[in-house]
Amino acid sequence: MWFVFRFWARISRLNFGAIVLSALSVIILSSIIIYAIEPETFEKPSDAAWLVMTTVYTVGYGDLSPKTFEGRMFFMLFVYPIGYGTVALFVAKLFDVITSFRRLREEGKLNFKGSGHYVLIGWSKKTETAIEEILEAESGAQIVLIDERETAPLHHHNVHYIKGDASEEDTLHRANVLQSRSVSIFSDEKMDALAADGKSLLIASAVESMSSLHNQSIYTIVEIMKETHLAKFKHAKVNEPVLSTDSVSRLMAQALLHNGSSEFFYELMSKKEGENLYEVTSRPEWKTYREAFLALMEEGAILVWDTQKKAVNNKLNETIPAGSRLFVICDSTVYERIRN
Repeated sequence: MWFVFRFWARISRLNFGAIVLSALSVIILSSIIIYAIEPETFEKPSDAAWLVMTTVYTVGYGDLSPKTFEGRMFFMLFVYPIGYGTVALFVAKLFDVITSFRRLREEGKLNFKGSGHYVLIGWSKKTETAIEEILEAESGAQIVLIDERETAPLHHHNVHYIKGDASEEDTLHRANVLQSRSVSIFSDEKMDALAADGKSLLIASAVESMSSLHNQSIYTIVEIMKETHLAKFKHAKVNEPVLSTDSVSRLMAQALLHNGSSEFFYELMSKKEGENLYEVTSRPEWKTYREAFLALMEEGAILVWDTQKKAVNNKLNETIPAGSRLFVICDSTVYERIRN
């Protein structure tokens, strides 16, 4: 018995990989020995392995058991004390690994290794809404959320939380920003407009610095509190600066001037219902915006925007530049038909 306690004491100090190897070794060794002791009881080695596995993991099924004195003594002196202990330790360590993984994920201490994901920086109600919209549009989308909270503010299997200062390169590396689809920086609601925009600009500069250092383009979208700061964000090479409070104020003004217009804007902004805004690829047969407009209208979509030429309704006779990104208004069924 002293030997058994010494064995357990030593093996308990091993890492998880070594314990897995030990458990497998005990099972394989026990199977070989009991098969050698009682070849007439077990037709093939797999039967012996079955007996050992059911013994150390459960209480056995009773369909197989050692018949000889030697076989029973081997089970009593080796399989029961050593096998049970090793497998029990393996199960305990496995539970500990799973628990540690969940705790580290909850605390935002696990690095994200995927690619083609969306990175969202700064937690707020607007961030939560953005995540809901992304997952509504792409159910399989991977999202990395960066914030400085002690634990993840949102629990979803597609959302990976990273705790840290987003203005530091190490935090951005942990979120694998270089291989992301885009980076969205949300304004800190706990600060005044000047401080919030200053913080967002610092983070945007850190992302741009990493982009330049690694010669890797990173598409950035930043929420801005004051319109007077817009030029500074453009100077920092932010792809899409989005005015926050001004957008709401203008939407309210439009609703006052044109009753019911807010419903139209809400429907375009939300992926949950009705018509939405989608990007489509320009086709070779579309030489002008008019040709694209008419072809898309035949399929049930309305061409409204080009990232190079902006609104296209007064540019229908112009040639579509190479590399244009066209946006249409339609429902999801029409979009799937156009895309395919």
